[in-house]
Amino acid sequence: MKLKEGEVILKEYYFSQTKETYNKGVLTDKRLICISKNSKDNENEENYPLSKLTSVRTEKEKNTFRSKVLGFSVILMLISLIITGVMIFSESEPNWNGVTFLIPIYLILIWLIRFGLKPDKVITNLVITQLGGTKRYSARDNKDLREFIELINEQLI
Repeated sequence: MKLKEGEVILKEYYFSQTKETYNKGVLTDKRLICISKNSKDNENEENYPLSKLTSVRTEKEKNTFRSKVLGFSVILMLISLIITGVMIFSESEPNWNGVTFLIPIYLILIWLIRFGLKPDKVITNLVITQLGGTKRYSARDNKDLREFIELINEQLI
């Protein structure tokens, strides 16, 4: 990353960071630079002039897989309970062999319902909107990110 003459770095923020990779945002007085390093030698840099940015914000994205598992499991549990009721109460002699066959199914469904009741994961994205479109970067939601976005928005005014 080379700075232009008279350009000053106002703030840096690491969206994510491991030993060899990182995603970083650098705010200068003239532009926003997003740097992604995927491996030891591969580094991508995207420049967003502040004059062309329309907004910078965070966006929450919810993974609804657990909710779908919960709905599916509850429906299967209701169907299994109806089948068990029919097997027990439809004849004068209950079919206990069929009911014992359903016990492992009940245990699996109970586990799936417990899995579905855990909260869904929420992913935070940094959303950069400019005249040509929108770009999203996955980020950790914390105080530093909010301060970084506030500083960017102050520069946009």
